[in-house]
Amino acid sequence: GSSMAYSPMPFTACCPGNVNRIMPNYIHSMWDVKDNVITARMYGPSVLEGEIDGNSFSITQRTGYPFKLDIEFEIKTEAPFTLRLRIPEWCRSLGISARSKTAWTGKKVASEAGFQTFEITEDAVIHMELYAGISEKENHGGVYFERGPLVYSLGMIGERSIFKTIKEYPSYRIIPDKKWNYAVAAQADPEFCEGNDEKWSLEADLPCIIVSCKEVENWKLRQAGKMKATNWKYEPKEISFGKIKTFTPSIPKKRTMRFSENTERIKLYPYGASKLRMTVLPKEEYYDQEYYF
Repeated sequence: GSSMAYSPMPFTACCPGNVNRIMPNYIHSMWDVKDNVITARMYGPSVLEGEIDGNSFSITQRTGYPFKLDIEFEIKTEAPFTLRLRIPEWCRSLGISARSKTAWTGKKVASEAGFQTFEITEDAVIHMELYAGISEKENHGGVYFERGPLVYSLGMIGERSIFKTIKEYPSYRIIPDKKWNYAVAAQADPEFCEGNDEKWSLEADLPCIIVSCKEVENWKLRQAGKMKATNWKYEPKEISFGKIKTFTPSIPKKRTMRFSENTERIKLYPYGASKLRMTVLPKEEYYDQEYYF
């Protein structure tokens, strides 16, 4: 049952450990230094300090990434080096400006596959802005929305109740506290709105994508006490969920969906801003096969 709850000791024991590895691994992989070539592979507020041939350098990265897509690099160096900035695949266009004690020349800035390259010879400040559009992508018979490095979801705070208690650390189950059973309208008309906060919370002023949707009136939460699954050896087994009996239903077939007459504009927020969310939604215009999450 704990595999379907927010539990400090879930059935899938690898999850808590991997969650705790995400940020250290991300930070560890942000910068790469080989000889006199420094590569920014992933972005986030950070300071890189080191030496090249016995001469010190530092690069301070200032940014609100991933919520904001503009990044500033302040460089202080006693030695020349090559700086490579990775350009993500989702980036549709790029804005670059740079300044130093002397004017930049065309020979000092170059492009290569997936990277913008600078020949650094002195202290400098580089400003980079990544431009992204909204992408609608198919998954398991539904669609979801991305912009830049973030996936967007219909998030909700939910109604929380204690499922069971392990000493002083309880497990929770959370069920929706608002409408979730939407299908993306045939004309979704997605619109991006900037936010002002950089906090993973629905209570913050985060960026959002607004899309047109219709409520699927006959798409309800599924009640079940047991589920067929496999064990670690991929052998079939049946899992009993005890008191947890409410589940997200499969995406309905188009011919069975009953839509509300009204189209609503709903807000999708960054995936990690809520514990309870719907990310993949059916779409009004197609389905002839049943898919499952």
